[in-house]
Amino acid sequence: MSDQELLIEVKKNGMLLENASEAQKNIKNIVLTAVCQNGVALKFASTELKNDIDIVKAAVIKKGSALYFASDDLKNNKEVILLAVGKDGIALEHTTKEFKKNRDVVLVAVKKNGLALEFASDKLRDDEELVLLAVSSKGKSLKFASSNLKKDKHIVEAAVKQNRLAFQFADDNLKNDSDIALLAIDGFGGDSVLKNVSKRLMDNRLFISDAYKVNYHILKFASDSIRGDKKFIIELFTKNHHPQLKYVSEQLKSDEDLATLCLIKSTTSIWDISYKLLHNKEFIKKIISNEKIIKHHGVWFASRVLKSSTYIVQNDEEILNIYNSLATKKDK
Repeated sequence: MSDQELLIEVKKNGMLLENASEAQKNIKNIVLTAVCQNGVALKFASTELKNDIDIVKAAVIKKGSALYFASDDLKNNKEVILLAVGKDGIALEHTTKEFKKNRDVVLVAVKKNGLALEFASDKLRDDEELVLLAVSSKGKSLKFASSNLKKDKHIVEAAVKQNRLAFQFADDNLKNDSDIALLAIDGFGGDSVLKNVSKRLMDNRLFISDAYKVNYHILKFASDSIRGDKKFIIELFTKNHHPQLKYVSEQLKSDEDLATLCLIKSTTSIWDISYKLLHNKEFIKKIISNEKIIKHHGVWFASRVLKSSTYIVQNDEEILNIYNSLATKKDK
């Protein structure tokens, strides 16, 4: 391929520089055209042109990570580095140790992408201003903050506000902070967040009561003591919508009072009550005879209850009479 033909091709697709001859990879005009189309094309430039500041600047302006392919000398050039991290903060990874300690460079990098904090020096990862800037744009960059700043409530709060998943990187003492924990779990049901709440809070009835209002899945991770506390659970479910019977203790799943409350509030609770209750004729009679349940959910729910119960219960004459009576009233 002639130089002119190659020039036309790399103008359309810079990566075609890979197919050029060694001589063509050393022609500045061809390489400049290629990196202006795709910065990563710098990978295929000659060693000489990887050390050409005009070529490298053009490449990192197009693609910050192209700094990886620059010569060692230009990876140590502040002007080039600032252009690279200004385009892509993560390009900080490809700079020298000297510039990972340079506050001006790291500041530009984390402004562009908070996750660039990973490649900053230990000293700068303990810089409150830089870390706050990083976590405010990328909450999960808290992972790379110093252990000292992971204990800073203001820093952690900013991180969690930006991304609830940042909660997992907070110091254990702040995982024990009810304000931070509530902020992290608010409206987000992911186990990866909930499992990081401290055991102390998960055994705190006041916290569970507050947390349940914003995320009922919190009960899944509550202590055994709380999940088995009938009085507390009934009070919790009475005050809130969507009773999560599936998260209480196995013993409470067989509690008639609790099961009845849950069925009044939510039809889906039928899937979570124990087999023992579904096998209990007297309990099924109470449920399909309960005026609140039938009034709230309709006769169709009585049918669902029967279908969920055991064969023996389904074919009990007294239960069938109750159901048929309901169906007859509905038809009238």
